[in-house]
Parts: sequence; C-alpha cells; structure tokens
Amino acid sequence: MDKALTQIQNNLESIKRVTRDENPMEFWSARDLMPVLGYSAWRQFSEAIDRAKEACKTSNQPVDNHFLPAPAKSSGGRPKEDFFLTVPKKLNKILYYSLRTIFYENLLAISRQGKGYPTVKEDDFLNLKFDKKIIDKLSIKQDQIIAQIELIERKIKELKKQIAPAQEVVNKVFAREFNFDENLYNEFGKGMTAGTQIAQDKNIRTFETDFNELSRSGILRFSTRFHNIPTKKLMDILNSIETIQIKDVVESYEKGIQPKYDTAGDISVVKIASLKNGYIDFEDSEKISQSDFNNLDNKKKLKSEDVIVCATGKVSLGKIDFYDYENEAITTVDNYILRLNEKYNPLFFTYFFRSILGYFQIERDFTGATNQIHLYWEQISNFQIPDISLKAQQKIVDEIKAELDKQEEMKQKIEAERNKIDEIIEKAIR
Repeated sequence: MDKALTQIQNNLESIKRVTRDENPMEFWSARDLMPVLGYSAWRQFSEAIDRAKEACKTSNQPVDNHFLPAPAKSSGGRPKEDFFLTVPKKLNKILYYSLRTIFYENLLAISRQGKGYPTVKEDDFLNLKFDKKIIDKLSIKQDQIIAQIELIERKIKELKKQIAPAQEVVNKVFAREFNFDENLYNEFGKGMTAGTQIAQDKNIRTFETDFNELSRSGILRFSTRFHNIPTKKLMDILNSIETIQIKDVVESYEKGIQPKYDTAGDISVVKIASLKNGYIDFEDSEKISQSDFNNLDNKKKLKSEDVIVCATGKVSLGKIDFYDYENEAITTVDNYILRLNEKYNPLFFTYFFRSILGYFQIERDFTGATNQIHLYWEQISNFQIPDISLKAQQKIVDEIKAELDKQEEMKQKIEAERNKIDEIIEKAIR
C-alpha cells in the first residue's frame, strides 16, 4: 500500500497549483485531476464532484472551502466548466503521513483487492472515516507537528538529490570506460523497449541516409529504427571497440515454460512483471507445485548466475536481470534464460545491456509493431558485447556495485527519516 500511496502523492504533486500571495494555498484544477483519477469524460467526473460536495455537507464542512468555481475556458467552442479543489494545507500534509501509520487500517477498510494488492479509487475516499478525537488532537498540535515534519522533509529532499536512477549509474560507468557521452541515451531517446524508458522523448522527425546503408543491417532492414542518426552514432562507437557476439559466450539458452499455476504451490514463477531491470520481485508471485517443478527438465529451472531477458511486450521487451537467488524458481515463455560460459561475467553482461551501448541494439532489432513486439534468438545471438578480459569486466562490475550500494544507503537514510515522521504523529496522539 505504501507504493500506492506514493504513486497517489506523485500524481497529485505533478498537477498541484499554489496561489501567489502571502499565505500560499495548494489547489487543483478539476480538469487536471480528471485523467489522473481515471475519468475520460467531464460529465462522469462532475457527477463525482457533486457527490463529494454532498459528502462535505453531510460532514458539516463548508463546500466553498473545498470547491471553488473556476473561470470557464474556451478554445473556440463551448466554454469548459472547471472547479478549483482546495484542501487545508497543514492538516492535509499530516493526514497524508497519517495514512502510513495511525490511519493505515482506515485506508485498508475502504480499499479493494486488486491483483495481489489493495487498490483505492477516487470514490472510495468519500467513505474514508477518521476518529474525531484523533483529528482534534492533530489539529490542536498541527503547527508543532508541521514544523517538525518540514525539517525532516528538507533532510529527505537533500538526500534525494544524491540519488540517481540505477540505469544512469550503470550508463555513466560504461560511458567513461568506453569513451562516449553519458547523455547519449537522451539523444537516442525513448522508444518501445525497457532500456529506453529513462530517456527523453525522441525529437527526430526526418533524416537522410544513403541506400548503401542497407548493407549495415544483417536482416536487410531499411527502417528508421536502424538507420537514424543516433543509432548510426552508437553503431560507430560499438564498432570502434573490440567486440564479440553473444553467441560466442552463451553456453546454452532456453525459453521459459507456460506454467500450470497452483494457488497452493511452493515454487515461484518469474513473470514479465517480476523483472524490475535491477532485481527480481518475488512478492505476490504466482506459484507452481513442487511436483510439477520436479518433473521439469533441469534446463528449464532457474539456476544461480542465469541471465533472464524479456523477449516480448511494449516497454517490457529488453528487461534483463541476473539470477542470484537461492530459492527454486522458473520463468515463463515470455523470457529467455541465458547461461554464459566461463569466459564472460554474467553480471557484467547484465549491466552492459542496461547501458545505452547494449539496449540500443535491442531497440534497433526487435520485430513487430505496437504492443506485439518480439525479440528472437536470431537477433539476440548477434548482439555485440565488449571483448575484454574477465579482470576488466570484474573491475567495471565492482565499480557499479559500489555506486549502487551508496544509492541504497541513501534510500535507507530516507526511509529512516520517514520513520521519524511516523513517530512524531504517533507521539502527538498519545
């Protein structure tokens, strides 16, 4: 539920507005809120607003304190109705943090069971109830509580400045080692595959290329994905270093299976959603029975140091994770299992394909369109990887791991500071 709360807060923060006066007040445009809360038509959302107004009246809250008519806007047609939604700024912040602790059970009481985790919709919040005695205590002490919280929030903000996305950390190390601009991933831009999602949207619309460039594609592809300027630049960088192909270091490869799920099973199934491009999430994973697992060919069972590559799906294709877990598990048919020989470090291999030099090849060579995109062994086997010694590979791995460990320390410090906020609120109501 913490993840759901964080997502809710991030969505609201992204569209929040603040008045420009001596006592700034936070507010939201109903038109901005509408898509965030899952509404596609104003009529349905305005009905939800009407219900919320009625809830205010029922709880003896002045409607005008929370819903203000906004000036109607027109883009040439009928003026569009809108509302400004406001909240008491101080208590709002306290209530947000309270939902992590003292009111957590209240939130669960109105939640719905989703796919393995609780979910909350906008209408559900109308049924959220609080103990009036607790609210009164928080209201009386709110200035003192807010002062303490805001001090901690400033510390958290400074800690967050020291955190970089893991993929950027990986890319920075490879950029230095192989002498390319670490920001090249933004020039390459966001595409259809997993690795590209850290980048900005592509801004290239048209470009020129020679017909003889057709020969650079092993599958005779004359596409914008293969022959655009950033891809050519990356291919030139890759060709400037000593490389070998994946098929030169892969001892064996397997596709996962189509499992028969068992709610009483013990063996975890690593699905596309389990691959986080940095770790494998076993929380709420589906299972198969021990007997079904025992009957599988050993090649289909995940082993330590396996590399798992997602081979299908928009945004998912190209996810890559290193299996260094002790628990028995399998993966689905959507994923490849790669087992490397002793000449190549599987963790270096994994990091490489999280860098722009690795994942641009995935974006360049996948097949299909829209959501039905795929990557086959024929393409994977021919991807280029650096031909460097195991010692040099380990040096890069150690440097990346050390930096990622620092990032993890920052996250733990942030969590410790957040726990202090929880303690402040819990202490205030004793």
